[in-house]
Amino acid sequence: MLVSTHRATRFRWATARLNEVSFKITDLDGLTLGNTIGTTVLIDIDAAGHGWFVDTTPYDDTEFRRQNTDSELLATASSSAFGDMDLLTVVMHEIGHVLGFEDLDPEDHPHDLMSSTLATGVRRLYVETAITRSESYMPCPLPKVRGVYEGDPRRPWLDLK
Repeated sequence: MLVSTHRATRFRWATARLNEVSFKITDLDGLTLGNTIGTTVLIDIDAAGHGWFVDTTPYDDTEFRRQNTDSELLATASSSAFGDMDLLTVVMHEIGHVLGFEDLDPEDHPHDLMSSTLATGVRRLYVETAITRSESYMPCPLPKVRGVYEGDPRRPWLDLK
C-alpha cells in the first residue's frame, strides 16, 4: 500500500514540476546547445552554429538508424537531420535536468541521453538504466506546450508554456 502511494506521490510532484517548464530561445555562449535554470530551459538560437534539425514527426525516428546501442540513433546521409543538431534530443536532455538528473561524463556514458556532449546527426533516446530504475526516478508525461516558428524552421523561436 505504501509503495503505490509513494509512486503516486512522486508522479504528482514530477508532473507538477513539468507543468512549470518554460522555454526560451537565446544566443548561448560558445558550443552550448541548451541550459536549464530552475524550470526554464534555454535553447541556443542556431545550435552553436550547426543548425537545428526540427523534427516535424517527433514521435517516430524515421530520419535515423539505430547504431550499436539502444539509446543512440544516427541520421542517414540522405536524411534532413544529417549534419544538424537534434532539437528533440537537446530538449529531452534539458527536461532531464528539470527532473533532477545531472550531466553524465561523456567518457563513461557516451551514448546516454544525459551525456554532456552531442554530435551532429545524433538522436539520443530515453532508455531505462540503473539510474532510472532507482528509487528516486518516476517517469511522467510531458507538459502541455505550444510552439511558434518564425521564418526558417531550422532557426525556431519557441516560447513554450
